Amino acid sequence: MEDKDSIALVQEGKSKKNEVLYQFVTFKLGTEDYAVSIEHVKEVTITPKISKMPKTPPFIKGVASVRGDLIAIVDLEERFDLKPALKIKDAPIADSFTIVIDADTYTIGFIVTEMPNTLVLSESQINRSADVIEKARLKNKFISGLGKTNDGDLVILLDILKVLSAKEISQISSV
Repeated sequence: MEDKDSIALVQEGKSKKNEVLYQFVTFKLGTEDYAVSIEHVKEVTITPKISKMPKTPPFIKGVASVRGDLIAIVDLEERFDLKPALKIKDAPIADSFTIVIDADTYTIGFIVTEMPNTLVLSESQINRSADVIEKARLKNKFISGLGKTNDGDLVILLDILKVLSAKEISQISSV
């Protein structure tokens, strides 16, 4: 019996070693953990001074210069209509971080209030089924799945390129 258990453990170890691993940048929005694929993250920086632009949606905070490039800055908590966790009203922007995302046709910054971290998940730790997402009442196209960390915590996986609509991207591009 012990030999069968040992063989099963070895076989299980082999399959885990051959599993595809995915890297993410994680951050908190409200009280929940979110993650985006690291392949879209250009950099993480302390949020620079933002210049508000007229006639933009409230979640578009304005534009800022990041390494000499002007990029639009979006507040994801406001975009998702989430109640900020322990956020002091009118807290200085300098107390936040900006995740700079590089898409095919634009670069944009997303404000987060905690320093982002990295996370590696195996395919078996990611549930991409629509059934799970619907059960969690997360019927948004920009949610690509749920990840489960080694600690058992859940992380909402975002398809960051789908967070903004084509119309919103057009507005940002014109800014």
